[in-house]
Amino acid sequence: MKIKKYIVRDMQEAIKLIRDDMGPEAVIVSSYPVPRRGFAGLFAPRQIEVTAALDEPPKLEVQAIAESPRGDDSTRKLLEVLSAFQDKEEGQPFPALPDQGREDDPDGEDISPAFGLMLKKEGKIAVRNELFNKWRRILYDLEIKDKLIDEILSGLPEVFDNSEEKNKALLTEKITKLIEPCYVDFGSKKINVLVGPAGVGKTLTAVKMAAFRAMRENKKVALVSLNGSKVGSLVELKYYGSLIQAPVDAASNGEELAGLLTKYAEKDFIFIDAAGVSPNDTGGLLKMKDLLETVETEMDVILVMSSTTRFRDLKKCVRGYKKIGFDRMVFTKLDETETLGTLLNLVKDLEKPVAYVTFGQKVPDDIVAVTPKKLAGLVIGGADRYAESGFDDSI
Repeated sequence: MKIKKYIVRDMQEAIKLIRDDMGPEAVIVSSYPVPRRGFAGLFAPRQIEVTAALDEPPKLEVQAIAESPRGDDSTRKLLEVLSAFQDKEEGQPFPALPDQGREDDPDGEDISPAFGLMLKKEGKIAVRNELFNKWRRILYDLEIKDKLIDEILSGLPEVFDNSEEKNKALLTEKITKLIEPCYVDFGSKKINVLVGPAGVGKTLTAVKMAAFRAMRENKKVALVSLNGSKVGSLVELKYYGSLIQAPVDAASNGEELAGLLTKYAEKDFIFIDAAGVSPNDTGGLLKMKDLLETVETEMDVILVMSSTTRFRDLKKCVRGYKKIGFDRMVFTKLDETETLGTLLNLVKDLEKPVAYVTFGQKVPDDIVAVTPKKLAGLVIGGADRYAESGFDDSI
């Protein structure tokens, strides 16, 4: 069987190309829209990918018999039967492409439908295998681990078809079910401490979280900086604090932090911006741990990381911050990358949820609360993956 793919603008162009290239016996077994890639793809004309199949039965070798010097009556009768059968096979077109004046052989009516069904079934199997391989490549390119790819694709090839949207929905549903156990007992606490390496956007993330609670939900919030060595972060907190009418304070040790938490006990939420500490700085991490442990109040420790960081370096960061201990993760700069499989890897490996993602500089708009379904959609989704923004903590 010969199988070929064509990228065309419409089905009329596909039929002409297939007829010219493979002949009228070819069968169209699938077609689906080609996904648009990148920003430039938004303005490119739509295209579809069409897969066609052509069975190539071996021609019966009758010439050798005809030239045999020992041909007798029985040989000639066999030759006539074989010739008639070969004419019948060659004269019967498949029904997939529109007929253009060619008459069907009436004697082939009992053969062609069954043969066409068999060919179409084989073509569908080939297309499903191709779709399976295609999605494996896509998931691999998203930097999802091989073992997790196997879990995601398990059982899906049998239900894949040529609908891109349906296949995306199947993958999204499968990923959602795989990570739902990691979101059990997920919910916001009153005190949120944002920790992580320097430069990942902790301060702006704290501002976005506080601004959303204050501006969209009319909650009373306070901002606290533990980043005394970085003057710019405190200035940034005070600037946004004035806009949302939220108090801003700084603490340099556990005693001062405990005092501020008591001072703002009537607030609905307190967001603490911790100093950036390298995951390789064991001393700095242990110092941060000691500071947080002086506070007896229950708090939510959130590890903030950049989605542009390589998976190997993300794992190193996680190993370092396990010394402090953290409950959830936030990923920043989603607008700067298209490979979000690393988020999925960490959720499965750590059995801890990604609580929020950020994707721009606008306050408080560019932040989204992440649920299992939202994370699956972010990984599989395209240009519209940020469309459903919001800070709802419900799963």
